[in-house]
Amino acid sequence: MSRLKLTPEQLKNFGIELPKKKYVSPFDRLKNAISIMENSKKEDEVCFNLESGSCILILKDIKLISNNDLLRNDNRKVNKFKKLWHQRIIDIVKSNYIKEWDKIKNNEMILECLYKPSHGKFMDPDAISAAFKSPLDGLVEAGLLIDDKPKHLPLIIPRQEKNNKKRDDLIMVLSSIDDINKYYTNTFKNFIETNR
Repeated sequence: MSRLKLTPEQLKNFGIELPKKKYVSPFDRLKNAISIMENSKKEDEVCFNLESGSCILILKDIKLISNNDLLRNDNRKVNKFKKLWHQRIIDIVKSNYIKEWDKIKNNEMILECLYKPSHGKFMDPDAISAAFKSPLDGLVEAGLLIDDKPKHLPLIIPRQEKNNKKRDDLIMVLSSIDDINKYYTNTFKNFIETNR
């Protein structure tokens, strides 16, 4: 048995009106993100594991903005949002930094990011990668990374899953790596080797 799908116009003929979706503009999303970043309780955590050469940052009650939304906004507002990200990461790292990390951060690094939005709406892969730019710049400004160029950070792995809490969280794991190739499939490595 197949189900009958009716268009909104057909439903209207039966006296059924669908609720109108409230339009939220890129300006509104950025304004909301700035408000959240300014007013969150800053219950962030950072943990250094020198044995594994990694640093874990857990940032609670945050907002990421897609690159498309950032491009549609005034630069002054976008810069304010970026500065809030940078300062947030600087603040948590400054109070917990350990000098031994200076030796580790000279190695090639990998950054794994888990974005946990409360609403469960995920960004496209290209949008989520671009959305990590402000937190990534914060890692550099806080001194956890020498630079975000491929020489120092050849790989960023984004992931998303729904948060069970009524807030968005971001978990970033920055790790020293010996061999970047172990993160790629054999198919990809073989293709690269045969096409050099």
